[in-house]
This record gives sequence, C-alpha cells and structure tokens, in this order.
Amino acid sequence: MYQKSPEKNIDPCSCFAPILIGIVSIKGHLPACTDAHFDQYLSLGPMCRYAKDLPLLLGIMSGANATRLRLTEPVNVDKLKIYYPQKLDLTVNAVPIAPEIRESLSSALKYFQNKGSYTEPLNFRYFCDSMQLASASLQTLKNVPNVFAASEPSLPWELLKVMLRQSEHTFATIFMYMLSASKATVSAKNRARYLRMADELRQEFTASDKLATDGVFLMPSFPKPALRHYESFGHVTGFMYTMIINALGFPATQVPLGFNRDGLPVGIQVVAGPNQDRLCLAVAQELEKAFVMAYQSYSSSDQLLQRQREQLGYYGSDVFGGPSRKLSLLFATLCVVDLFGVFPIVALPKSIISCGLYGVPLVLFVITLQIYTATVLGRCWTIAEKLDPSIVAKNRYPYAAIAEFTYGKRMSVFVTVLLDLTVFGGGIPNLLVAAQNLQLLGARVSDGSLEVSFCYWLLIIGLLLCPIMWLGSPKNMRTLASISVVVCSSVAILTWISIGEDRSGSVWTPFKDITLGLPPFVQLLKAYGIIAFQFDIHPMLLTIQVDMQHKRHIGKAVLYGILTTCTLSAITTLLTAYRYGMDAPNNVLQILPRSWSLYLTILLVTLQLCLSSAVGNSALFQHIEDMLGASRDFTIKRCIIRSTLVWLGVLIAEILPRFDLVMGIIGGTLTGPLIFILPPLFYQRMLELEKIYSQELKRSYSTESSQVSEDPLEDSDTETLGETRRTWYGTIGSQGSSLSMVQVRDTLQKWVAMLGVRCKELCHFMYSDCILAGSVIVFGIAATLASTYYNMFDARDTQRWFSCLSAWRR
Repeated sequence: MYQKSPEKNIDPCSCFAPILIGIVSIKGHLPACTDAHFDQYLSLGPMCRYAKDLPLLLGIMSGANATRLRLTEPVNVDKLKIYYPQKLDLTVNAVPIAPEIRESLSSALKYFQNKGSYTEPLNFRYFCDSMQLASASLQTLKNVPNVFAASEPSLPWELLKVMLRQSEHTFATIFMYMLSASKATVSAKNRARYLRMADELRQEFTASDKLATDGVFLMPSFPKPALRHYESFGHVTGFMYTMIINALGFPATQVPLGFNRDGLPVGIQVVAGPNQDRLCLAVAQELEKAFVMAYQSYSSSDQLLQRQREQLGYYGSDVFGGPSRKLSLLFATLCVVDLFGVFPIVALPKSIISCGLYGVPLVLFVITLQIYTATVLGRCWTIAEKLDPSIVAKNRYPYAAIAEFTYGKRMSVFVTVLLDLTVFGGGIPNLLVAAQNLQLLGARVSDGSLEVSFCYWLLIIGLLLCPIMWLGSPKNMRTLASISVVVCSSVAILTWISIGEDRSGSVWTPFKDITLGLPPFVQLLKAYGIIAFQFDIHPMLLTIQVDMQHKRHIGKAVLYGILTTCTLSAITTLLTAYRYGMDAPNNVLQILPRSWSLYLTILLVTLQLCLSSAVGNSALFQHIEDMLGASRDFTIKRCIIRSTLVWLGVLIAEILPRFDLVMGIIGGTLTGPLIFILPPLFYQRMLELEKIYSQELKRSYSTESSQVSEDPLEDSDTETLGETRRTWYGTIGSQGSSLSMVQVRDTLQKWVAMLGVRCKELCHFMYSDCILAGSVIVFGIAATLASTYYNMFDARDTQRWFSCLSAWRR
C-alpha cells in the first residue's frame, strides 16, 4: 500500500478494499433506511495495507455470515478463469479511461496469461448503460431519509452558501440531494426497462458457469487516477464501473497495481460471483506478489522512484544529516538563473553590440535553440526513467547515463570527457573576471594609487572558494541559489544606475559607431561562441532535473530562467549601446565612472561568480569523486578532491589570463556538441527506444485470440464502430425506435474518431521533432567546426600573452 506521508496516513486509492453485498451488517449506520434491500446497495468491507490481511478482517467483520464465504478454503489461482472486457469504452458521454488505467488492466491480464491461466473476453449487453442501470436500481429504494433537516430546502440558496463556505452542509450532501431529486425525471416505464436490463445483465454475468465458483472478472474501478478535491463531481459517469457491480450484487476487491507519472495510485477491481469473495481475495494476493506496488510501465512517478532509489542506495544525507529535500519548480528556476550568472549582464553586451543589429537575431536564435535542446534533454531523462527505472542510480552523471542508454559505453565515455572539460573550463572565466573586478575596485577606490594585480587576487579567491565548493549537489544549495539570483538582479539594477549617472564627456553620440551593415563573419563566430558559453546550462541541467520534485517541469524551469536572465541582459545591452556604442569593453564595468553603485556592483559580481562556480562545478566534482571512490557524504576526501580542482583552475587562470578567448574556445568548440548536437541526437534515439518498448509491451499484452483494446481508433475501426457497439452493448437509444438517431450518432462518432486520429498523427509527427532535430544537429556541426577553426587562429595570434607567471619570473 502506498504510504502518503511520514505520519503514515493511508491513501484509500492504493489499499486493498473488498466490497461485500449483504454480508457485513450495517446496523447503526446513519442516516438509516428501512428498505429491506438497503444493505444490498450500502456495502461495507475492510481496507488493508496487505492483501493477505483481508480474509482475517473480513471474517471478523462478517460475523455469523462468514461461513457463507468459506474464506478458509484454499484457492488455486492457476485454475481460475480470468475474464475481462474486450472494449473498455462505455457510453459516448463517459469519462475517457486514462492510459495508465488501461495499462494496469493489461498488465494484470498479461500476468495471468503468462502463468497459463485461462483468459477470455466477455462482452455484455447493456454494459454501456451502466450508469442508468445502477441509478434505476438505487431509485427503487423506499423510505430513504432526507439528508437535510428541513423537508424542502432552498437548493439555490444552499448552493450559494456552499460556494461562500457558509453552509452547514457539504457540497457532497447537496449533490446527493440533487441526484435523488432527479428520480422524478425518469418515467416509470423507463425505470422498469432499466431494471429489466439490469436483471438480464446479472444473468449474463452468472450464466454458463462463468462467474460461478471458478471465475473472476477484471475491470477498471475508475477511469482516472486519484482526483483533486471536488473534481469527482465533474466525473460522475466515472462511477459507473463500481456502481453497476454494486447494483448487480457482486463482490469486488480494489487492487492497487502501482503509480502513474504523477505519483497517483492506479489499480483495477476484481469481481466474482455471489458469495465468492475468497476468489477476489486470492487474485488480489496473487497480483500483490506479482507487482509489489511497482508498476513498471508507468514507473516514473516521484514516489515510486523514491522507493527504487532507496533500494539502489541512492539517497544519502545532506551536509547537516538527514534526507535531502527535492527541488521545487521555483528553486529549479533559481538554479538555472544562478548558472547563467552575471556574465550575460556584464560580458554579453559587447558581443551583441559588435554585431550591430544582427546581434539581436543571433542571440534570439541561439537562445531559442538552447531552450529546445534543453527541453528535449530533460525529456530524454524522463523517458529513460520510464524505460529503465534503475537509471536513477546514475543520477550523479545523468548526461553520460543517457549517452550510454542510447548509444552505448563509448558514447558515454566521450560525453563524460566533454562534460568534464566544459565544466572545468567554464569555471576559469569566473575566476578571471572576479579577480580582475577586484583589481578594478582597488584602482577606482584609491584613484589609481593602490592597484593589486589580479594575479594575487586569483590566489585569494581560490582560498576563499574552497569551503563553498565542499557543499553537495544543487539540492543542498538552495540558499546559495537564492542569494545568487538576488545578486544578479542587484547587479543589473546597479549597472543601470551607474550608466545613467555617467556624466563623463560633455558631448557623446547615442549608439556611437554602431552600423546597420552585416558584420564580419569572424565577429559573428566570436559572438556565437561567447553567447553559447554564457547560456550553456546543459552540463548541469540534468543534475538539476534529477533533484527536482517534478522532473517533467524542467522545461518550464529552463524557460523561466532564460526569460529572467535575458530580460536583465537586454536592458543592460540597450543602455550600454545607447551610452557608449562601440566603445563598450568586454567587461561593461571597466568603462563605468567611479561611484558607490560601481563599487557595490563589483563586489556583488565577484560574490555571484563565486557562488555560480559552486553550483556549476557540482557535476564535475561528483563525477571525479565517483571515479576516485569518494563517499557521497561530507568527508575529508571530498574536501581534498574539490580543493585540488579549484587550485588547478587557479593555476590555468594564472597562465592564460584572457577570459574572452577562454569563453570563445569553450563556447564554440566544447559546448557546441553538448548544446546543439547531442541532445537532439539522443532524443531521436530515445523516441525510437520508447516506440520499440511500447510495441513490445503491446505485443506482450496481446494474444491471437484476445486483446484489450487500448489504441486510438484506426480507419478500419471507425468503419465498424457502430456495428460492433450494437453487437456488444446494444443501443443507447430507446428500444424499438425506427428513427435514425443511431445512424446519426455512429456517423458523428466515425468522423470525430477519424479527426482525432489525424490530429494525433500530426501531433506525433511534431512531437518527434524529426525535421527540427535534424536541422539543429546540422547547425550544431557547422557552427562547432567553424568556431573551432576561428579559435585556432585566434589562439595562435595571442600566444605571446603577458601571463602572471611570466611577470613573477621577472
């Protein structure tokens, strides 16, 4: 049974709960009904965590009637006959059956088929009219007490008070009163016809010895998983699956079979003949052993994955002990904004301005592609969890896990090396810009009299950064991510203030030297590399997703994060272009005049770069620690490994102190495959694997003689839709009518079904992203090759750098 919360509250939707007809006494139930058949419709039964406890509790609750059930007699489940509905669709206005409900029924059926049990589809007449049949049976009750104290309440007034939360009655009470009042809308003739149809349906269930002593009927108990509060009133027809069994007087047991993607329990009901409750209980125990509450085909829910992760040794403790909490959508968005950092605010404007008006479409194009590839990369992980839940054990290196899942071990090694180089190299510009900002701060504050070289500031920053790097994964860094986002926003606002307060130069030209012509191709390549670097979150994206509470929301987190960062960057770029034009440096802060806002901005930028490094390098740290066998808890070995990597980055920054070139190399050469090539490539392969998985699942659930229909209607199905429904269930209209309402209904159903099939085919084609994915891959390959070619020449032209080490040697 599904444990809902730490307080061990029980979710009734995920318990084993038999329903009994006239066995358990209802004496003392209020409101009391004196009708002799009331106990046939109000049935009580036990609800247990384990199915094996049901016979014991049922025997106690039944009292003297327990002997009628013969609960102690053994049942050979292998000898039972398993029946099921061949078509799950009932009436036109019925609530559509959710895919996970269909899957649960198919899974149970396939389990018994694999065991060699006898299975047979049963197609009953009148089953499509279950709601009317059950309601007509309930309307035969007499002396039903009024749910209201007053004999004639004002229904509109009570509804208004319920909406204002001022009524002394619940909405369920008023709703039941409305249903009971609908009794007058059904004529005595129609009620008699429905009762006759119910008797015939009951006889069909028990005829030919099908549900006599060795047969059970598997069917959905509700067409949807657990609903929200008050949502059930909009799904009234969904209760027909249980109402009809109750009205027919058959025992039934609710059997949970797992969880859907949202972590909501799903299951089926097992129906047996009168007084054959032991058959229902035996089948429930057998299904409990088979599924163990792990419904594999829909196993990507957070609750199920949490239990699987615990079994795989996934969950550790955070740095303070105790289990780590999951990331909400808000904190995931904050982590995304933190990964972008302040570079789009202080370092991106120059790249856009250098490209003129062409910089705007270049940025929009690259960002749009990054949103797309980030989204499909997140989908890859979601699909992988569904196909192979054990992949959660590789949550510390999810990108490489997806690579191995799709293209094997060699691709995983390639992605791992590329990720490590990208993440490690991406931290070097952070160190350089932070150190150069501190050097700039000292020079501006002292008016040039005190200027400590950034080479020394690099050492100080590395020393201060080590304790921050000792923290765990992003879910342990909520505070850091929140602070980082506040810092980014403050940096943007303070930069705007500094630009507005700049009064240097009596005459200046708005948008100075910015042309409308096409910039050199080399400049576009350089801008592309810097943009790709500054908006690259793919190495860290999956690390955030696996820590999210709802992993399918990773696309929203990426979108919200990019919109937030782009808004701040766009305003800064516009102000910088208007005030300084082409004179803007690579670091906007270097051209700003002396002011308190500039000093505060420099300090905040330095702080944010340090915090961003702590979150951004998490994936690299976790992989290196796994390679070296370090514990996932906070240990001295973790501190040593991460401190070593930090000081290695400081050393490289001392040797190559030019952050714009480092950005171009990493953004154009290393991140190109990670952003534009690998995600759509993996996604296409993952869709193929998912399709194969679904086909195999469907094939395993189907036999030559029987099949549970769960696919959308094909053209051939729509042609015979009306005929098959009349054969299986009869007609919905009144019997004996010669009108063409049935033909009209069937024609409308045919066209609606065909339109649905065509729309679904179009959506499936768009969802597969065949053309879009191929275009993105081609662009990624071309941009990576061209940018790498340019970076080689740029590095060759700047090989005579005046590095910190050469200065120290002097």
